[in-house]
Amino acid sequence: MVPLQTWGQCRNETGGTLAIYGAAPRESKAASDSLYFLADGQTTPDGWDCNGVYLPSGINATGIDSTNPSVFKIVDGTRLIAKLNTDTGEIGFNVPSVKDAKAGKTTVPNISQAFIDSRIPSTLTVEEIDD
Repeated sequence: MVPLQTWGQCRNETGGTLAIYGAAPRESKAASDSLYFLADGQTTPDGWDCNGVYLPSGINATGIDSTNPSVFKIVDGTRLIAKLNTDTGEIGFNVPSVKDAKAGKTTVPNISQAFIDSRIPSTLTVEEIDD
């Protein structure tokens, strides 16, 4: 029997920096997911739980309302790939978004893509995770 995957994984193929949500480090006092920055071509490491992608207002993403900032949430076990469609300029995803039963758990900030692009990509490590 194959064990159930208990974490999501995100890959960035957008050509720019992507803001993602994931588990806060153990020593953090954060009660919810934290925002991290994933460089183009990067994949979150095995075991680090990526819970979704932050989409600032004005970003064109397939099937997402771009008038307000939003979070494209995924369930555990998902292997998400965010990819830029060069013909349309939209970010597309290989899986559908889910409606999180704990929607109040993630606070959606209001930051711009310019701010995200100015961030140094995060160093994500599995050592920060409780097993």
